[in-house]
Amino acid sequence: MKRRETLDVARNSLASLMIGLPLCIWNTEFACAVQSLTWPEFITRLTKLVSSQFSSDWNQDSYVDSVCRKIALLDLDGLPLSPIKQGRIEFQSLYKVNSFEVTQIAFDQGCRIPPHNHPGMTGVLTCLSGKLRVINYELTSEGQLKQVADVVLRQSEVSVLTANKHNIHQVIAVTPCVVMDIFTPPYNTERERKTKWYGN
Repeated sequence: MKRRETLDVARNSLASLMIGLPLCIWNTEFACAVQSLTWPEFITRLTKLVSSQFSSDWNQDSYVDSVCRKIALLDLDGLPLSPIKQGRIEFQSLYKVNSFEVTQIAFDQGCRIPPHNHPGMTGVLTCLSGKLRVINYELTSEGQLKQVADVVLRQSEVSVLTANKHNIHQVIAVTPCVVMDIFTPPYNTERERKTKWYGN
């Protein structure tokens, strides 16, 4: 197959993914046919993209789709992974500015972050190694949690949320795993204050 034909197949595959996949999961392997991004290149492109959040007509669904496309081009094999510590969850900030934050989280097997919301935020969670179960919820009119998605992410798969869709989730490490979280806008004192935890 010629290079041009390969790229056409990749584009067609991406279009099928955008139409057929639910909001909560992407797979980044389609990027194998196109040039990958280094970490500095990825941050530069992401920085330009996140400026859209300051627009009065910011479309969060389109935004998280665009972030997923950038992640699909990122050379994940070249990204150093945080060490996994027995029985613990470890957070490491990789990049943070006022408009967004990229964090790496390392989970030992069985570790869990209980259901919680992300007030006014979008989130893109990428599995870098191992397996992570992600359960998304939305609130009913009675204020009860309603499960809307339940997936197990494997390497290079992505789960997303917006301020209005799948905004509440819990995560459970099926195996020892490392994930990358991109929050737009990032947590700050006010958003941390508004964060709600559900259950135990």
